[in-house]
Amino acid sequence: MDSLKPTQQQMTIARKRLPIFEFLSDADLKQVLCFSSPSEANSFGLFPKIATFSTVVVDPETESIIGVKNCAGKAGEEMIFLKPINTKGRHPLDWICDVIATVPVEMRAQFLAAWEGMQNLKGERNKSRGYNSQELSEFPEPIVLLLLRVKFTQDVDAALRSGKLQSLQSLDKCLMQRIFQISMTVRDQAKKISRKGSSIITLLFGQVRQLRKLIKYAKISTYVATWEFWRSQLRYYVKDSGNAANIEEKYNSKENSITKTILSVRCGESVEIPYGFQYGSHRMLVQTDLTHEAYATAMSAFEAGKNRLVVVNGPVGTGKIEVLKDLANALGINCYLYKHCSSRKSDHSALISAVSRNPNMMFLFEGLDKEGAEVIQAITSANDEKDIATRTGLICVVGNLDKKEVKESLGSLPACATQMMTTPDLVRIYEVMLAIEGFTTPETVAVELNNFLVKARETFSEKSWYDYGLRTAKVLIKTAGAFLRSSRSIKDEAEAKKERKGLHDALCASILPSLVPADLTLASGQLHAQFPTFPPFPSNKNDTRGVEELMSMLSKSDAKKMTKLKGDVGTKFSMIQFSVMSKIRHGLLALSDSPKYLLHALSTLASLVGVNFSLINHDNLTTAELYGAMTEDGEWQRGVLAERMMSAANKDGAPTWIVLEGKMDQVKLQPLYSILDDNRKLFQENGSVVSLPKNANVVLISTPDEVAKWKPAAISRVGVVHFIDNESGRCSVM
Repeated sequence: MDSLKPTQQQMTIARKRLPIFEFLSDADLKQVLCFSSPSEANSFGLFPKIATFSTVVVDPETESIIGVKNCAGKAGEEMIFLKPINTKGRHPLDWICDVIATVPVEMRAQFLAAWEGMQNLKGERNKSRGYNSQELSEFPEPIVLLLLRVKFTQDVDAALRSGKLQSLQSLDKCLMQRIFQISMTVRDQAKKISRKGSSIITLLFGQVRQLRKLIKYAKISTYVATWEFWRSQLRYYVKDSGNAANIEEKYNSKENSITKTILSVRCGESVEIPYGFQYGSHRMLVQTDLTHEAYATAMSAFEAGKNRLVVVNGPVGTGKIEVLKDLANALGINCYLYKHCSSRKSDHSALISAVSRNPNMMFLFEGLDKEGAEVIQAITSANDEKDIATRTGLICVVGNLDKKEVKESLGSLPACATQMMTTPDLVRIYEVMLAIEGFTTPETVAVELNNFLVKARETFSEKSWYDYGLRTAKVLIKTAGAFLRSSRSIKDEAEAKKERKGLHDALCASILPSLVPADLTLASGQLHAQFPTFPPFPSNKNDTRGVEELMSMLSKSDAKKMTKLKGDVGTKFSMIQFSVMSKIRHGLLALSDSPKYLLHALSTLASLVGVNFSLINHDNLTTAELYGAMTEDGEWQRGVLAERMMSAANKDGAPTWIVLEGKMDQVKLQPLYSILDDNRKLFQENGSVVSLPKNANVVLISTPDEVAKWKPAAISRVGVVHFIDNESGRCSVM
């Protein structure tokens, strides 16, 4: 099949059979139609482009597709099909269409079986108004989240019907108790929470936010007005699902027809749409009051007479796209992001056709221009001429009115629902992150963390490498969780004190290393003011107490090795900070006016702690030589960095520092972004991907003047250690 190139006619047939193929380029579709196996489709990354799941699960013996996975890697969770899909001897178009059609059917069947099974449970669950973690563990993550959403809707409806405020307050208490139980489980197991567990905590916190706003509203409003407020939120209702006793019967029953609504999502007085039952892979967004407001605005576009068009406006970093992706996930539908709807008029008719042929989807248009606005107008005009049932899915335009060209383009769109996004409520986001890390007093600790970061922005000097954004906060919270779950906590301490100690140590380990001496003094004072019960962290790097404090953050074996360092205290201080930071972040920036001094210090440290020191001086390397490029003969020439990453993977787990020395401009920095963030992957121009192994760190050596030219996106991806400028400061090993 590989040798037969699909014709244009065959691609047209494929797009007619599976309308989602309208969004694939001709080049990609040609590759898809030549797949020899499902594994090849997984390697190509097909399914995230056309569906909500990440990969298919393949039986290696039969090559049958036996399920789907919501994300790649060990964190991914599988939904196994009741009936495998045979692929041997079949055209890829046939089994791909089967997979796309099977997923919602399987989701419906498994949800109905889970729902009815839960309804039949009696005893402690009914008293606690919820499901315990053991009952939920057997179901895939999307099913669990659906169960919790439907149950929450039922509980709030029942509490409001009772007419008693205490019923809502009791429900709030139950939700917080469930969050506490999950967080304590994380603490007891002393390991990171599963993806499913983090999603459950995120959803429960979102429900608590909804509930507390409802309680606040109920205290000052009439009974009718309170009901109206609740109806403005997303609510989930199961329709009569019959009496089939198990998944097999559900799978085969007429009630599981793709056209029959068995679960609907309501918002407002008149909007009710069927849940889509797609197996979502999008990681759940932390829900704030603004998130729920954005949901309601977007859902209002489904009202009769509306054109299903929503404009979400706001500056960069306010989560415009993420909140819409999260809504699509909450509705169980696919979401397609179309970036930069450009002036290529030849593409317009194809795009309009693609959108119109894919109802039950959400379409996000970003980077709108004048011609792009004409496309949106054409889509909405076509919608106006259709019956409501056959209209396209939700059309969402994402823009920033601060930009003149975007403002003019948005101004030419027809009347539509509009949502303004602002800076997210960071304290609410911190709360959820902390609970996921095992903190049982997340509300208190989140305020402490926010207070420190706000004070840092206000009082510390302005340095190009200082970063107090959400990415830094996320790393800081993960570090605090690791400290909390480690044996460093004293068992006799009160719970709240342990958790504040975890945050204190995380701030010392991840924020203070980046500071210049004057700011380190300010930070030390701020820490002592916020955490007066803990010994004050030294206000300068020449204080031997700082070395002792940092040594306590290392493992016993690493701390023992550090005792062999000799030299001035300031250099030892920075080297130990670097060693601690290397355990926290896989991307590091070592900063000094004397790069040669840094090279000596880091190579000494690497030899001491048993780390392979792999140096790349890239000043004399082009971007192509560093990352790889095609030769004139059309062959791929692997770059130096990819070679070192692959070499690190072959060192039997021995830790490796891949050290990049030299001036790093934006062109050279850009490909590093995907390595330095959670992906840990180098995406090469030939389509191949090289992963940074878990045992490796990428270390950038630079000067303050050079880093001043970097973008904030680069700074936020690295842990920074600012070394004392001391040319004579040398460390050696005893």
